[in-house]
Amino acid sequence: MVMALPAYTDLARDILSHRLVVEGYPAKAITDGDIKGYLSRLSEVTQMIGLLEPVAPRSDQHGRAGWIHWETSGAHFYTWEQPLLLFSVDVYTCKQFDPKTVVDFTKTSLQTTKMTAKDFSSFSPTLKVVNQPVFKYTLSDAEQAAPIARLLAGQPPRTILALVLYQFSGPDELSNLGRHTEREACEEMFGNDDTWMTKLYGAYDSFCTFFIVIGQTLKRPVDLLRATRNSPTGLMTLNNAKARLGISDDGFKKYYGVGDLSRVWDINTLAIPRKYRSLAHLIDILLYRGTHQPAHLVAATHYVAIDHAAPGGMFKTLRFPFAPLLGDTRTLSREGSKESREMCGLAVDFFSAVIRHEREADEMARPI
Repeated sequence: MVMALPAYTDLARDILSHRLVVEGYPAKAITDGDIKGYLSRLSEVTQMIGLLEPVAPRSDQHGRAGWIHWETSGAHFYTWEQPLLLFSVDVYTCKQFDPKTVVDFTKTSLQTTKMTAKDFSSFSPTLKVVNQPVFKYTLSDAEQAAPIARLLAGQPPRTILALVLYQFSGPDELSNLGRHTEREACEEMFGNDDTWMTKLYGAYDSFCTFFIVIGQTLKRPVDLLRATRNSPTGLMTLNNAKARLGISDDGFKKYYGVGDLSRVWDINTLAIPRKYRSLAHLIDILLYRGTHQPAHLVAATHYVAIDHAAPGGMFKTLRFPFAPLLGDTRTLSREGSKESREMCGLAVDFFSAVIRHEREADEMARPI
């Protein structure tokens, strides 16, 4: 006997409920690293704020699954290997997102051979659902002090050290603390103002991750590192290299043995305003650990960057093991610097550098 279900009724039309299911055939079996990487990047694609790192437990009988918890709900990921390769992604949020962007990202990220999707969105046509992030490169003292006070109170540091590190996705309002610090340092060095910074980073702002060092006593951002992973916009460094060096994404992948650009992190900016540079020997340890741990969680294999100083200059200070992209040591003019170069490094070298650098650090400089 088949029991008929009652007709579905939307019980809360005035509450935004946005759901999207995407299913498809992947080109190869999906690993737990693939799931974690996909869900982590999905946070940036949908402009959601993650509360926890993604998890991907495995059942020996029924395959892999994954979950990520967002401030505005979350997403599930399911896979099958038998009787066929199949995945199913269920995105459920109380914040609007662009379904087409998710579908395009999924197709590229999972290299699907066939895919289908259905949007189950449910909300009143009169309900205001547009919630676009506001990117600001200059903040007043009050615009810095208030969110930092809330941050330190709501997410108190687990260390007595003067400097603490926080991670924010690009759309997060608190990431503007990083943009302000970034603009301040770049304006001191190269004269770059808000307009310049918006033009340079606007296409990537939604897909960035900001690692911001906050002074507990100063209650100000003192340093930041901006990193971007692959998105529909691409990677800034590789986009620049296409025009200057004539290398395509496929050419880069072949040269460096990269299977998937989702495993490449683009370090866009490392910036310390002049007044805080005496703290650089403490800051670099925080950035080392803060940057490489999340990269390790999503199985990053390579880093790329544009260095705006002498060969390896900006990253040489932090002992980042970079080398000129494709071995090309010619310079270019970018962001006010006439000695810029595209760089590339292997993640495995970065992880060993973290351990080596921490061993050399003063005990009080080591983060908890």
